[in-house]
Amino acid sequence: MIRGKPLIAFDGTHASGKTTLKYHVAARLKEKGINCAVLSEPARRSSLVDDVVLRNVGAFDIPLEVDLIMNHISQCIRGTRDGEIILSDRTPINVLAYTNKLVSSQNELENELIEKCSLVVGSWAKFYDLIFYCQDFYSADLLRDNLRSKVIDIQKDIDLETRRQYSQFDCKLQYIPAGLSLEEKSDFVLAIIRNRFSGIY
Repeated sequence: MIRGKPLIAFDGTHASGKTTLKYHVAARLKEKGINCAVLSEPARRSSLVDDVVLRNVGAFDIPLEVDLIMNHISQCIRGTRDGEIILSDRTPINVLAYTNKLVSSQNELENELIEKCSLVVGSWAKFYDLIFYCQDFYSADLLRDNLRSKVIDIQKDIDLETRRQYSQFDCKLQYIPAGLSLEEKSDFVLAIIRNRFSGIY
């Protein structure tokens, strides 16, 4: 919990259905009268990511990844103003997975910075009450979502690295069975939320 509010994340590789599921779960919670703070994925609002992916300016580097890590943490804290439950898209652990796959730095100061960030991320991970992990792999429509164009070919690699990072931080994931419909996934998630937070649900 963060500031007394349940903090729930939806994670997985890109194009795994996590964002769609997050909004569907939020809608169903709101039908029950539960106010949710629904957080967007920081990478989708980052001008630095836009520069790299959309404008071909610069590259994925340590400063960009640190910015995403800190934005994850910051928006979760700010989300406590807006809802009884906070629903997050990914976690900073996911950012570390992408960093390991996309960034190589020979700069000692930057390497030290990401190591220190990893310590912060490990401590921050304890604030999540539930982390739902989406295991499906969907095809991304790059004409409608060109932010994924730089990473679409490493979907399975990112999935494996993300799982490895979670294991390294000793995080307990709630794996959502692959192949379920959106409604079935929501039922799965809501049953766990209901059991965990009976006082709210």
